[in-house]
Amino acid sequence: MNTISNMVEKRNKAWQGAKAFLESKRDKDGLISEEDAKTYDEMEAKVKAYSMEIERLEQMEVMDKELSKPTSEAIVAKPMKTGVKHMIYQRVKSLNEFINEGDNDKIVKLLDDLLEYYEVQYSLEIESDDKAYNGSTYKSLYN
Repeated sequence: MNTISNMVEKRNKAWQGAKAFLESKRDKDGLISEEDAKTYDEMEAKVKAYSMEIERLEQMEVMDKELSKPTSEAIVAKPMKTGVKHMIYQRVKSLNEFINEGDNDKIVKLLDDLLEYYEVQYSLEIESDDKAYNGSTYKSLYN
């Protein structure tokens, strides 16, 4: 299969030859014979055929490039952590950073608020005689 540059070169040579042929066959009035006109028409048709083939090859090249592209991009970044465990970890991490860097009065207030929150949220568990994960009652853990 001819490369595009080879086809362009052949088309250029054919066009230069057709123009030179036409100029060499003109009579004193600038006209050419019927036979020379047919020959020129064949030469011009060949130039047009080269142009169509060049266009076809260029389209094929574009399509080859498009079809050779990956269908998706490679993952290069670390995936984001999601889920409840990660969310809790991030909040605990933020809480630890606040405690380590915060004002003592604000830290005491935050911890008091947290304790009150958990006492309200888990008061039924704390009051019940149900067993905790270690076998003790919840009530004994909080007294």
